[in-house]
Parts: sequence; structure tokens; C-alpha cells
Amino acid sequence: MLDARIKEQLKDKLLRYQTQAVEIAAAFDPGAESAKLRELLDEIVSVSARLTLVESTGDDMAAPSFSIGAPGEAPRIRFCGVPTGSEFTSVVLAILQVGGHRPKFDEALLAGIAALGGDYAFDTFVSLTCPYCQEVVQALNGIAALNPGIRHRVIDIGLFPEEARALGIEVVPTLLMNGEWFGEGRTTATQITARLTGIEADMREALRAAGIAP
Repeated sequence: MLDARIKEQLKDKLLRYQTQAVEIAAAFDPGAESAKLRELLDEIVSVSARLTLVESTGDDMAAPSFSIGAPGEAPRIRFCGVPTGSEFTSVVLAILQVGGHRPKFDEALLAGIAALGGDYAFDTFVSLTCPYCQEVVQALNGIAALNPGIRHRVIDIGLFPEEARALGIEVVPTLLMNGEWFGEGRTTATQITARLTGIEADMREALRAAGIAP
């Protein structure tokens, strides 16, 4: 799936910026899209000795999909679909960030992400033709790579239309947090972090008002 030029660029990026081992855990079914994903992931891991590909099993695993994580740790980033085009860039960045390359966030944003203490599971519904989805996906992947309390799942509505329809999702990107609507359209890591910071501040204030927290 990757031509020689792209593979050489990928190899160079991983060699220069990936400093830690990364495990890609994939779920496949017998379909054609899973075959495409397997081919893509095989080509990605072939260019770096620090990358491994394992096959996930379980009834709760959507296929085709894959997670990106550190070996021995629960992964916090998952792609449901076959990420080509602009979303391929999102995959490469996620590998680099999980592999030790810090996201290009300013110091104030890094501190804000580190200070978040909640447990958040984000779902971002995308399409491969969406002009704004890449920005949102990369923002949340970067946040998830930095904070162990944040998980992010990217869902391609082209391959998982039933899930989108069941939730009434008609616009991409659409974000859910812990199963509830969080937003749609363009947003940045700074905006997402500010909202989460505000949510946690409101929760602390509510607990203080109820006499539960000092």
C-alpha cells in the first residue's frame, strides 16, 4: 500500500524520533478492509525494529481496528478503520508520540494536560475525506499520549456506519466523551484541555459546596 518513497520517509522519521518500543495490536476479520489494514500495518512495522504487531482477539474488538501503545501497558489510542490519506499522518504521529517523541505543544498546554486528573474516554467520528478531522484526531492523540487518564478512539464512519447512525451522528468530526456528546467540527488541544480543566474545577466546587471536599 505504501510506495517506496513513503516507506523511506517513514523509516527516516521513526529512526530519528522514535526512542521507545511501540506495540500495535490489531483486530481483523475475514473481510477485504481487514486485509488492507493487515497489509498497511505489516509495511509500517517492517521499517522499524522498535515496532511490533500483534493480533488482538475478543468479542469487544471492532474489526478492522488497531491500537498503539507501549508494550505491557493498556493502549490509549485506537483507530477503527483503515487510516489512509491524511489519517495515515495521524497514525505516524501517534506512533512517534507513544514512542517517546513529545507532541509539539507549548509549555502551558503541557502543564495543563499533566494536571488533568479525571478518567476520560473520547471517541472521534471521522471520514477519510473530512478536511478538519486530522487536526482533531492529532490533538486528542497527543493529549492521550501524555496523560494516562485519557483514551482516544478514532472511528471511520465509512466502515462503521451503524455505530454512527445508532448515535445520531451526521457531522464529522463529532466528539464524544465518556459516551456523551462533547462537540463537533474543528477544535484544538488547547480548547479541549481548557474544557476538561473547567469540568474538573466545577466538580471540585460542587464537592466543596456539598461538604464532601475541603
